[in-house]
Amino acid sequence: MATLIPALGSCVSRMTQGERRLAERLEEKLDDDYLLWYDVPIGPKQTHPDFVVLHPRRGLLILETKDWRLDTIQRATRQAWDIAPDGMPKVVMNPLAQARHCAIQVVQALERDAQLVSQPARTTASWRFRGAMAWCSRASPASSSTAPAWPRPSSRTS
Repeated sequence: MATLIPALGSCVSRMTQGERRLAERLEEKLDDDYLLWYDVPIGPKQTHPDFVVLHPRRGLLILETKDWRLDTIQRATRQAWDIAPDGMPKVVMNPLAQARHCAIQVVQALERDAQLVSQPARTTASWRFRGAMAWCSRASPASSSTAPAWPRPSSRTS
């Protein structure tokens, strides 16, 4: 069982339903050597990714969780999504772009620690970012009108 920081009991009141659902699954399904941080401020801009997942050998994973149902998403591009939760339209950053921005902030923060780099400005761990749609099936985003906004999964090894 992974370790969630802060403990689920102390942060569940500020989580969305989808974040709580994902936190419970991550905590339950991941091995003991995983650490999970929920809503932790990162970098000089104090970016708050929903989850930062750390494994000592596998590296970092940044997750942004959205509680939207597929019919909430009206239009999606690589930059922005038009959504209408509760019938109120608004434009938000693409969840993958949001997770990527958070991942860059995490990597930059880690690169400032001399004990974590093997060469100047080069972290030794790999990192990835993802968006998590809490209420969509695995096939839903790829088979819908949002498909152009879901490029192949990205990863980067610095």
